[in-house]
Amino acid sequence: MRKTLYILTLFVALLATSNLSQAQKKNNWFVGVGLGGNILADNGKISPLSPAGTLYVGDWFNPSLGFRGGLSGILGRPADARNNWFSENTAFGLYQLYADFLWNIRNTFIPYKSNRVWNPVLYARLDGILASSLGVTKGHVGIGGGLANQFRVSDFMSISLDVNAVLTSEKTFRTDHSGGFLVVSNVSLGVVFDLGNRGF
Repeated sequence: MRKTLYILTLFVALLATSNLSQAQKKNNWFVGVGLGGNILADNGKISPLSPAGTLYVGDWFNPSLGFRGGLSGILGRPADARNNWFSENTAFGLYQLYADFLWNIRNTFIPYKSNRVWNPVLYARLDGILASSLGVTKGHVGIGGGLANQFRVSDFMSISLDVNAVLTSEKTFRTDHSGGFLVVSNVSLGVVFDLGNRGF
């Protein structure tokens, strides 16, 4: 426990001292959209990959730290009767309303450059997950994280390859009221557009 506290303290200190010369906050808003797929993992079984989309908006507070909120989802994900996900041969909708706390790794340890091509962004995620089928809707909170690899292609646009995983309750999907956990994994490829100021 003590080692964990030391690591967290060091992490916070690095973020607090990162890019201190950038004292004045500018508006660095961005919007993004992506297409990809998701996989559900439960009780050692993995569902087929199903297509999904995501839409989000966010802001960089400084070159290292930011926030984004968004919605991802799919209509018609196939049910899996082996796992009691709703009912046999019944498709269901899966939606994730999420908040991500962003950390640009390179800008923390390397001086900020507005024209940097590759920016790896780690993030922690708080997720509200809804699944619905045949008029029945179930929802639970999930927690997780991911990595967004952003590749700048112009002054205002980047390509983003995003991979994440969220842990949530099995009760969101199962009909047998199991008390275990389930993992929702997503991968998407999309574009990010910078709004307002494009630098710090």
